[in-house]
Amino acid sequence: CQILERVLHDEQILAFIAHADEKDDPFAESTWRKANPNYLVSVKKDDLVALARKAKAMQAAEATFKQKRLNLWVNADAPWLSLEGWRQGQSHWDPDELLGEPCWIGVDLSSKIDLTAIVALFPPTETRRKWRLIARCLSPAATLEQRAQRDRAPYPIWVQRGWLETNPDNQIDQDVVKDIVMQFAQRYQVQSIGIDPWNSGNLRKHLEDEGLGVLEIPQSIPQMGQVGKEFEADVLDGLVDANHNELMQWAVRNAVPAWDNKGNFYPTKKRSRGRIDPVIATMLARKVFDLQIGLPADDPDLVTA
Repeated sequence: CQILERVLHDEQILAFIAHADEKDDPFAESTWRKANPNYLVSVKKDDLVALARKAKAMQAAEATFKQKRLNLWVNADAPWLSLEGWRQGQSHWDPDELLGEPCWIGVDLSSKIDLTAIVALFPPTETRRKWRLIARCLSPAATLEQRAQRDRAPYPIWVQRGWLETNPDNQIDQDVVKDIVMQFAQRYQVQSIGIDPWNSGNLRKHLEDEGLGVLEIPQSIPQMGQVGKEFEADVLDGLVDANHNELMQWAVRNAVPAWDNKGNFYPTKKRSRGRIDPVIATMLARKVFDLQIGLPADDPDLVTA
């Protein structure tokens, strides 16, 4: 604010900023009244009660509540997803248990420094409450040690444990990505594939030539905001199971929400070395699931096998 920073001086402007203090209980009615001088007039108690209930359940919603309703500064690096909820959702299972089940795939293709992630997402069934996912992540082998130091991540250990695969070149070959998708298609009923059009090259065409349905989804708040809210809620409730994938948990921890001026958000990295690619791939898979379940069969933008 230029007035607070003493950049702008104008005797005709009276600046009055009502806000809570950091020590205040954000869920106490006295705090709401303090931060909202028009409380019980234009600011309705029932509205704040509903927003507070949501804020108690979701970290991203809590950040929005504090910023928009209590006028508090919010740390941009506040975590997005509940690690406690994520850990609660994990269990050990054999991927062969899912043979023949329908799945939706998300592909987040890398630049030269990021990971490439291919995630197969399996929705809950009558006998299983949780979403299950199989994440296959790729990194160039030539720079693996260097990247491990830069990202402060145990990439070589994850290679040994099967959570990370390496590509012999300095960047990921899209033919390798296609082969992984086709391996999924041989084992499971792949319903549709979501990819980001950026950097996708001819991958969509190659997959469609194999008879697979592909939808290009830009990584933007309008496209992915609702999916982010769904994913956040499922993680919080312990309903996302990645088979104790350590790399996936690391990516979950790295994700922070980026907000627009309407209170919508989309995950981004908290720092340049934090990778969130498998989280993005999971959301792309969830997006095509939502679209395919909710759209008419003849929708021209969704190609199904």
